[in-house]
Amino acid sequence: MSKKQHIIVIGSGFAGLSAASVLAKNGYQVTVLEKNDQPGGRARLWEKDGFKFDMGPSWYWMPDVFDDYFALFGKKTSDFYDLKRLDPGYQIYFGKNDVMEIPASMQKLEQLFEQEEPGSSEKLRDFLKQAAYKYKVGMGEYVFRPSHSITEFIDFRLIKESFRIQMLTSMSKHVREYFKNPKLIKLLEFPVLFLGATPQNTPAMYSMMNHADLVLGTWYPMGGMNELVKAMVKTAQEQGVEIKLNHEVLKIEAEKGKAKYVITKHGIINADFVIAGADYEHAPEGCENLFFLMPVAPDLQDDEATREHYFTLMLDRFEKITGQEIRNNIVVKRSYAHQDFIVDYHSYKGNAYGLANTLKQTAFFKPAMKSKKIKNLLFTGQLTVPGPGVPPSIISGQVAAQEAQKILVKEASR
Repeated sequence: MSKKQHIIVIGSGFAGLSAASVLAKNGYQVTVLEKNDQPGGRARLWEKDGFKFDMGPSWYWMPDVFDDYFALFGKKTSDFYDLKRLDPGYQIYFGKNDVMEIPASMQKLEQLFEQEEPGSSEKLRDFLKQAAYKYKVGMGEYVFRPSHSITEFIDFRLIKESFRIQMLTSMSKHVREYFKNPKLIKLLEFPVLFLGATPQNTPAMYSMMNHADLVLGTWYPMGGMNELVKAMVKTAQEQGVEIKLNHEVLKIEAEKGKAKYVITKHGIINADFVIAGADYEHAPEGCENLFFLMPVAPDLQDDEATREHYFTLMLDRFEKITGQEIRNNIVVKRSYAHQDFIVDYHSYKGNAYGLANTLKQTAFFKPAMKSKKIKNLLFTGQLTVPGPGVPPSIISGQVAAQEAQKILVKEASR
């Protein structure tokens, strides 16, 4: 393998940085081209008047994925940031004076379930046992497959597993087979939010997310999620990756079905292969940072009046439920919605989570990682396999790197 083969990675999000680092480690010359003025993609940091805000992901689940990723480079997460498990992991507000705290302790979690629905703790143990099995199978057998075609899954063992992990049952039905209490049902259906779907059209296979939530737990990198970005940037640079900021890619130029170079505002950059991944203390002393997330329909009108209307609704509900008046104490405020995602990330319809993980948009049903027209172009990130979220994006980058190397090695052997 020639170490002079040049690979361009478009976008410095988690998937792009992941792919770049793995390829550089394997001896390729890698350049990352980032549209914005800082790396991280949607996980950028916004700072103003002493406040620091994570612009994107704010949940740190599935710590094993991060541990395994850094282990590829002989590192540990503790080499980069201080990671704390939160207890309680989070709180759910059902109404005023009606709050559910989700404990880190399994014993306390079972007590919580018993309190809400007598006799449910034993059901919880069985439910989470199944979730753990699905997590093991999903992480071990499915997520690291490029899903180019259904043939990757034509294996008697995998077909048998697909029934056991309930690919054809909905998450909604699965949860209700165990529990009747509406609060417990909402708790167990909550992780579906991160899949960009609804419990009704999400396969019960994804109850593996309950294992990630309630067993593996909710963690927080001290300093915020951007600490993970810094760690991945440092890892990439240590492997020899060159990261060019403010380098928006305008076009990929191809000849005879093969990418030859990319065009940026700064000029032309030749490439042997292209991978497209485009699509702390947080406040001054005496202040604190609040982040409100409101899922909305993609075609909802996005203007200042609409944003202010929904912001007012959120504040009204927040103040009513918590009993705290905050609107007259706001020092720094910023809204970020559809049009911002489109301008900053070229995000389709301003989406934040990518494609919903429904059965018809899982594995080989997702948009292909491999380009149908250009043989040395791969796609990576939340819009392709394995799906949306930080851990899946990191895995997507690893899979893309693996597939790119296969193609390059095969070409070199001809």
